[in-house]
Amino acid sequence: MSVAQVEDGVQKVKDTSEIESDVSTCVVRDFSTDSEKSGGRRLSLFSHGAVLPTAVCLSKAAIGPGILPMAGHAAEVGIVFQAVALIGAAVLSLASIRFIATACIATGCYIYEDLCNELLHPVMALFTGFMNSVNCVGSAVGYLIICGQLVGVVTGASEPHCKLFIVLTGVLVCAPLAMARHVSCMRHLAAGSIAALLILVACVMWHYAEHGADETIATHDDVFFSSTAATAFTYMSSINNVVFAYNNQFIVPQLTREQKPEPTTMRMHTAAVICLIMCFVVYFFTSVFGVLAFGIGDQQKDSLVYSGAALSASGWKLWAHPPYLPCAHSF
Repeated sequence: MSVAQVEDGVQKVKDTSEIESDVSTCVVRDFSTDSEKSGGRRLSLFSHGAVLPTAVCLSKAAIGPGILPMAGHAAEVGIVFQAVALIGAAVLSLASIRFIATACIATGCYIYEDLCNELLHPVMALFTGFMNSVNCVGSAVGYLIICGQLVGVVTGASEPHCKLFIVLTGVLVCAPLAMARHVSCMRHLAAGSIAALLILVACVMWHYAEHGADETIATHDDVFFSSTAATAFTYMSSINNVVFAYNNQFIVPQLTREQKPEPTTMRMHTAAVICLIMCFVVYFFTSVFGVLAFGIGDQQKDSLVYSGAALSASGWKLWAHPPYLPCAHSF
């Protein structure tokens, strides 16, 4: 055997080993786990970029001051109409979240202005940025006004003290949170806020369990189909409140970008389904027990804020009741 034949054989062996190495590398890369793709760290259930914290952040963005007039609108239009409207709005919200996530992943743009610049026109990008800014400022002002009203009703503080509380909340709470680089980093705060909202729902249910149905509730039809003289404007007002009850699309692009190990439409779809189920349950229970506890007609207030004294008393009794002490300690 000549030297040339030996060198050719060695070269063939090298080429074969390189091909096998490339194939094995591709197989390992394709079947690697999420923890290996994310830098060797396994994602926990509530870690940054997971599905559950994304759903929690979406839920907190949706559930806000809109929960307070839910019982009032349900007393005007009836639980049946309220439930149908909530389900319809949830389906439309799910479609919009999936559409936005798909557009973000397809274009690689995770800001609304960049999306408009990529898909539409730079003028639309400027208009969208302006509308987003107005929406965020308006939402923040609405939250602060509600906070001031709650402090005044629950504690009996004077108007100057309520205004001081609003200013301090805006400076010490809202401003630092507005500078957060990632939405998902506030997932624990969002979970705590949702827990506080669940306390509100628990207080409404406890008030009904303690005092029974309001005297204005004579039959079941008074709850399902309200007996008050509702006009077209009444139904439009209820629909308007329901539409804004799922208003969380403004953080969808950023949450899509923060998905781990990589952004996918299915992950955002799953998070949106969990979010909408949570929102529907909270809104529906608030509407049903709010109507049962505080009645219909003039007896029902426009907002649960104005029923704050009764809810506050029920809340203290709820925490003082022995079977609920473990729940109180957990909160």
